Amino acid sequence: MKSFLARFRPSTLASRLVVVAALLLLVAQLISFALLVKENRRQWVTVSAAPAALRIIDTIEGGDEERTRAFQEHGRIAIATRAPAFAGRSEPAIAARAAEMFENAGIHVRSVVATVEQVVDQEQRPPRPTKTARPRGMDGLDGQDKPRARNLLRLTVQTGDGRWITAMGRVRDGGPPLARLLIWQTLLIYAAVLLPLLLIARRLSAPLGALAVAARDYSPHRQTVPLEERGPADVRELSRAFNDMQTRIGAMLAEKDHMLGAIGHDLRTPLASLRVRVESVDDADEREQMAATIEEMNQMLEDILSLARAGADRQPPQRVDLTALAEAVTEDFEAMGADSRFEESERAIVLVHAPAIRRAVRNLIDNAIKYGQSARVSVAVVNGHALLRVIDSGPGIAPDRIPEMLEPFTRLEQSRNRETGGSGLGLALVRVVMRAEGGELTLSNRSPESGLIAEIRLKLA
Repeated sequence: MKSFLARFRPSTLASRLVVVAALLLLVAQLISFALLVKENRRQWVTVSAAPAALRIIDTIEGGDEERTRAFQEHGRIAIATRAPAFAGRSEPAIAARAAEMFENAGIHVRSVVATVEQVVDQEQRPPRPTKTARPRGMDGLDGQDKPRARNLLRLTVQTGDGRWITAMGRVRDGGPPLARLLIWQTLLIYAAVLLPLLLIARRLSAPLGALAVAARDYSPHRQTVPLEERGPADVRELSRAFNDMQTRIGAMLAEKDHMLGAIGHDLRTPLASLRVRVESVDDADEREQMAATIEEMNQMLEDILSLARAGADRQPPQRVDLTALAEAVTEDFEAMGADSRFEESERAIVLVHAPAIRRAVRNLIDNAIKYGQSARVSVAVVNGHALLRVIDSGPGIAPDRIPEMLEPFTRLEQSRNRETGGSGLGLALVRVVMRAEGGELTLSNRSPESGLIAEIRLKLA
């Protein structure tokens, strides 16, 4: 049962539909129960009042004197000139119903009083025949039934001539337990209505849930499987439109990759030609400046192409030890004389494209050294994720500018000098790589004026 209900838990549409239907059914059942209680009460009042009222009517009209005397002898009718003592629980509803019956019979009465009291029936019945003798006291004294309690109705009216006539009658209980009846009826209705509704809602909402998962997990750089078109006609049409959108986006990105490849090829050729012509310049200082400018253009072109192609690796991801990879990249910077150090960390295996992750880690360490003078790298495993942190000792970034720094061509250093400000693509490239690998890049300050923490989060393999 738990597994059955768990299948419907992720579906908001199904759960809301079923809850609304259940509430509406409950309201309908409560209304039906109120009407049933009212009708049951009306019937109880009529059935309780009718026998005694008919005896009084018969007595007043004098229709059958012999029967009236028999009722008096058995204590079912009492006629007095004074008001009797009223004992027991007053029942105004029975009195009102009896008054209606008197009025309908054309009999005028001054007042009607109805009371109900519980009495013990002392009439002894003959013993029931049995094949074997029973012990004394099992059914009653001397084999007789035990006295039974019953509700006695006393309906008293004052006639127009001043007489007080009291008729006796039995009053049945209020009827069957209506609350239990309502519970069983509600359960049967729920079983007959809500279970089919659950199946219908599941059939409607399951494709929508699959569509939501596909849209959330969609990545333009991963090969996607067309979404199965199932469910009602409008849901199938929505799935078909989503599949068409995936196809169009894939075609657009493939065209972009081809265009970038052509641009890279076309730009590298004239830059290589310029590099060759620079060698023929006689002035050594001028030649070095021209060569540096061409190298800067080559590096910028490489950064732009790397950013545009990030995540477009068609090779399947591999299991990579992120700790070993980060340690190797950090040692490369140490070998070049940079202030970088890898702190002892636990092993973390992730399923990624190693070249892209290596490029992202290199960019983070390079930024830390360039803007924060040092880089402290560590890896930790938290809640099924690998967290790689690069901490520098620089001035940090103003909190309101952190989102801006993740955009392409954004630099803290406002000059266009690559030696001091770079191209502004480093963090943007890291963010694009993390998105393509299913990870996340976050930036935060250690303190208001003491270093920046760059953290990438990847799911463990």
